[in-house]
Amino acid sequence: MPIILRSAQTLLLAALATVAVAQTESAPVVVNESGATFEQTCTEEGALTLTGSDNDATISGPCSTVTIEGSNNKVHIARTGAIVIDGNNNVVDWRSGALERVAPKVTTKGNGNSVITFDEALGRQ
Repeated sequence: MPIILRSAQTLLLAALATVAVAQTESAPVVVNESGATFEQTCTEEGALTLTGSDNDATISGPCSTVTIEGSNNKVHIARTGAIVIDGNNNVVDWRSGALERVAPKVTTKGNGNSVITFDEALGRQ
């Protein structure tokens, strides 16, 4: 087989492998609720965004990032690498960071937001 044809086949296989990997990555999950109580799961590669107000949400699964856009939400997160809050008067508690013994990175915008550990939420400081 000529060297040019083998090179073209190799490039084609590499391109197909790249497309397959890209298709298996998790798409960001967006939950748009207001005044609801619900549970949501996300994957380690995936990010979750909660939009809306007055929710009581329990987020399970290892999320790369949880973003809360809205106000007066209570959000309970099992495991995440980062928490981003863009709104007011949200209360967020988390159980563990994405990496063992590493707290999630927290970014808050707005007023009156609170981010605490799960144990603090239970009063076991």
